[in-house]
Amino acid sequence: MTPDDAPNVKRAWGMAAFLYGVGRTGLSDKAKVSIRLEADGRAHLFVGTPDTGQGSDTALAQIAAQELGLPFEMVRVTSGDTGVSFDAGTTTASRVTYIVGNAVQRAAAELKKILLDIASEKEGRAVTRLPADAKCLASVAQFCCERNIETTAVGDFGTATSPLDASGQGEPYGAYTFGVQMTLVKVNTDTGKVDVERAVCCYDAGTVVNPALAQAQVEGGTAMAQGYALTEEIGLNAGVPVNLSFHSYLLPTALDVPPMDVSTVASFEPTGPFGAKGVGEPTTLPGAASIVNAVSAALGRGFYELPVTPERVISNQYSVFSIQNTGH
Repeated sequence: MTPDDAPNVKRAWGMAAFLYGVGRTGLSDKAKVSIRLEADGRAHLFVGTPDTGQGSDTALAQIAAQELGLPFEMVRVTSGDTGVSFDAGTTTASRVTYIVGNAVQRAAAELKKILLDIASEKEGRAVTRLPADAKCLASVAQFCCERNIETTAVGDFGTATSPLDASGQGEPYGAYTFGVQMTLVKVNTDTGKVDVERAVCCYDAGTVVNPALAQAQVEGGTAMAQGYALTEEIGLNAGVPVNLSFHSYLLPTALDVPPMDVSTVASFEPTGPFGAKGVGEPTTLPGAASIVNAVSAALGRGFYELPVTPERVISNQYSVFSIQNTGH
């Protein structure tokens, strides 16, 4: 509590930690992509997996550019077009950066090898780096066109996983993302209203390819988890949903979401593209648990049903279940 708090206001921190497997469970998650040098001297990446707004096209272009040794602006991406791309799998399971990114890195490495060999032949000397200039690479593309030399490379990747055995043991994922969230809540014991005042989020997602995109993922996942914890609930009457609009199905707004402190652990996943792992779905995992743990700590009673609505806060104050509030 703070000095200005009323007697009916209680505050507490809650914490939750998680681990999450990246990719499909127990299956060899695979992706295949292609990349080619265009006549204008730029690299063109073709990926079957669509960018649904999370920024995967940007991250995959960064991986390709890094492997080729070219500026980001010299790589363009066509994604989600089955007419020109291989099957790279779905935009699910927090898999795109890790699974598809590995395929992109391999394709870019193969294209780099092809182009360096061609450039060396063209120049009559060993060329060890691609020129970071579209005009120079356009001359390489013209050289290839005149000699019918293919400037397309393909890369694929599959995780080394295995199904679980009868005792539940095996290798279900190629990599795991880890994280923890601490959340500060304020509870009004008279009204049952819970306000989330601050969230501190820390993730181990390997090498972060794009910090801005990663932070956006964490902020979005944290907000989504807040709705799961406090307001979002589908009401049913004889199996039929009764709250079919956002007037009665309550999502957190910008005014409900608290300030967030987001950080990542400096780590390197040896099986990932430049050490990266996925950080999509994992960002929703610890939020609800940390909020409920905070409410439980504030009131000294456990909550075992979501969302923790004002009605449930009030009724829970008179339940027979309680927890030990240590004040930590």
